[in-house]
Amino acid sequence: MPENLQKNRATDVRIMFPAFDHPEYYRDRCRFVAAYLSERHDVEVSYRGITERELAGHDFESYADASIVVPFGVEVAPHIQQLSNVLIHKDASIYENLDNKALMMEFPFVEADSPHVIHQVPSLDMTRATSSEARQFEEGHGAKMSLLKPLDGVSSSGMIKTDALASYCGLAYVAQPYFETHDVISFNFLSISGELIDSITSFYENGIATDRYLSENFAKILGADAPFVSKIERFVREFCAKHKIDGLMEIEFLIADNKPFLLEVNPRISGCIKNVDSRGTGMYLEKLLVPYLNECGAQLKANLEFELFENDSLLMLTLGQNERIWTTRFAEERDLAQFVIPE
Repeated sequence: MPENLQKNRATDVRIMFPAFDHPEYYRDRCRFVAAYLSERHDVEVSYRGITERELAGHDFESYADASIVVPFGVEVAPHIQQLSNVLIHKDASIYENLDNKALMMEFPFVEADSPHVIHQVPSLDMTRATSSEARQFEEGHGAKMSLLKPLDGVSSSGMIKTDALASYCGLAYVAQPYFETHDVISFNFLSISGELIDSITSFYENGIATDRYLSENFAKILGADAPFVSKIERFVREFCAKHKIDGLMEIEFLIADNKPFLLEVNPRISGCIKNVDSRGTGMYLEKLLVPYLNECGAQLKANLEFELFENDSLLMLTLGQNERIWTTRFAEERDLAQFVIPE
């Protein structure tokens, strides 16, 4: 248990999200989490966007009286170390090192000679790259095109495919090879004092494109015996232990040429928080967020019985409509299994 936290029966959860960066994106998820925890766990949840000025001035008066604070957004966590009712990493710099894709390129996730190392996708920091380096990168990675990712992009937004990489030199992007055929494995987890507590492994055929968030889609849940899962778990477990990780994070791995590559890190609660089973039960909420709340003083009983859709999948609630879709279907007692997964 983090220092200064004491177990108590009063569970007043307050979600903190950045009011200055995609506020509607966060409000939607806050409404969903509030509705879910109220309905399934009888927990009172409130939420409020915090301004840049409040963060800079460490003005957290409106959060101090909550029994538990849950930070949404990597912009928030590095500034709230002084709060005693939150579970976040104690070294604030780790959030920038993991979230900024250029800094992540140099980050030592595990020991270089570790048997569990997973190498990062070849990447080039375009803010410092010369035209010659850009052309060499294109020639070296062997793909027909390169993929440009904003250094602090959110949910696959702002990415650009190009075959003229040199024209982006000096701009705030990281370049990676663009694989026409590839899959992505998302590993969401809770770590406490460097110990991996629990995790969820999701599989996305052909990656996680932005449009997947804009309509109903499905995420396949992988078991421990699925290809690459045990290797990924060992890597994440060693990463957590090495850096004494605290809190909720997501690491994405690209699968290409039948090998896993470290793709990117989201050192925050990810979009997978809104994925539910055929009865509307949130796997992320029950396996990861409930233990987070319990570590911070709640006494909740997680529901770990899930009824997946066909193909062992969870429904990804539509971006901007998380709470409305979940509440409407739950209230009307519709069977979520009526929605057929496209082949």
